[in-house]
Amino acid sequence: MNTPDPRRIFAQACLDLAASGGWRGVSLFDIAEKAGVPVADLYPLTPADAFDAVDYHFDRAAAAEATRPDASALARDRVFEAAMARFEAMERSRAGVLALDAALERD
Repeated sequence: MNTPDPRRIFAQACLDLAASGGWRGVSLFDIAEKAGVPVADLYPLTPADAFDAVDYHFDRAAAAEATRPDASALARDRVFEAAMARFEAMERSRAGVLALDAALERD
């Protein structure tokens, strides 16, 4: 039996919340409610972990779509294919990605 990965559940809930109303002020309780799980199921994650969890989520999504690379292809082309797989995974959550990006504090 496959147990759902709490980091992926957490990441998708974070993306959904960010897409629907921005990221500022989101609490762990909001994330748990959106994910449909008790807060304890998300332990030890916090809203501050959202960016790392989202990275992990997109890495896993891209890896799930991966196929064996063509060994005769140039390394540049193989890297391009890997990057595109990640962008395609991110596209499905575009609004959430943009909202999280906008929430980053920058100098």
